[in-house]
Amino acid sequence: MRVALPLMTAAGLLAATACSSQAYDQDAHRQALEDHGVSVPEDMNGVTAAVEAACESDDPSLVVFDFLNEGGSPDALRIGIEHMCPERVEEFEDALT
Repeated sequence: MRVALPLMTAAGLLAATACSSQAYDQDAHRQALEDHGVSVPEDMNGVTAAVEAACESDDPSLVVFDFLNEGGSPDALRIGIEHMCPERVEEFEDALT
């Protein structure tokens, strides 16, 4: 079953930069989501903006709560965090468990 990736309604949804200093590869992010059975929209910009907002959040637990309440897959969130702010993976993993 394919799970649609919901777009989070966070205040910082249109943040301009990812929180990681590494180069972000949107195509690799899309491929990783698809490899895990997550259907993504044709335009990944909304997904990118949502994950940027998550990366910039001071409260990973709230992000996780909202994301899962909107029907998001834990794998989709993990993949986004791994691609956009890998330095925060542990924080988000703690919030997911």
